Amino acid sequence: MIKKTKQSGDITPMGEPKPPLAATVLVVRERKGSLQVLCVRRHPNQRVWGGVVAFPGCKVDPEDATAPADAVHPRIFEFSDDPTTERACAVAAARELFEETALLPTDEVEMPSAPGSRSWNQKLRLRYEPGRLWTLLASSAIELRLSQLVPVSRWVTPPMLPVRFDTRFFAMRMPLGQEILRVGTENMDCFWAFPDEILDQFERHELEILPPTQWMLFYISKFNSLDKFFEAISKLPLHIVIPEIFQNNDRTLLVLPGHPGHSQRPRVVVEPTYFEYCLGQFIINRKN
Repeated sequence: MIKKTKQSGDITPMGEPKPPLAATVLVVRERKGSLQVLCVRRHPNQRVWGGVVAFPGCKVDPEDATAPADAVHPRIFEFSDDPTTERACAVAAARELFEETALLPTDEVEMPSAPGSRSWNQKLRLRYEPGRLWTLLASSAIELRLSQLVPVSRWVTPPMLPVRFDTRFFAMRMPLGQEILRVGTENMDCFWAFPDEILDQFERHELEILPPTQWMLFYISKFNSLDKFFEAISKLPLHIVIPEIFQNNDRTLLVLPGHPGHSQRPRVVVEPTYFEYCLGQFIINRKN
């Protein structure tokens, strides 16, 4: 018997503020017959989710809505009926990716001139001043290609939690001719990971990963080529995913739409559709 213990309800229950917008990017590459994804480890001193392993990204800034963005991926407008919001999320994803890793969605390719020298995007990141990305790009004659940011999913933190976000997840191929550069104080590490290996570490309680990131890692782990991965995400439904907590006898589950214990019965994500609470954390069901 599955008994409902908490309803997630609407994105914004009556009387509560809307969760702030956020955007994050899954940068993927092929290695050893599998896919790797770029991860960051948040600094433990961060006020929100300090110490967790995540993907590059953060909150959408008001300025992102007025940035001179080029054509975006057409599927981002399936996230909502607000084109201004969706463009702002795509811009924020590109900006945060650059701020945290120096990577940019662009066609620019310029290989380092000598072994050990910095790549062009690393040099550009070292010249960057917060709030002046578009000025920097224009002065360097670099054009972003926001259409390279392919929408994957939209997750909203359940209303019962004190910190909430309405997050768009995008995916991007590792750009040719660019190199990673961790800059700033938000993250203490930036690294490539095989999804299965990092989920194994999480299940051994060696690190902390939030449920949406777990789901993305599990999904990526099913593919061994970039072409197959991007073909698959091009067909994913882009409905809103709001997890709910349910008690199934003596098991506490975090369930997704489509799970029998979720109030929203139509499935909007592929399996798995639940996480089980164990030793202080929700762990994704990888047995399907």
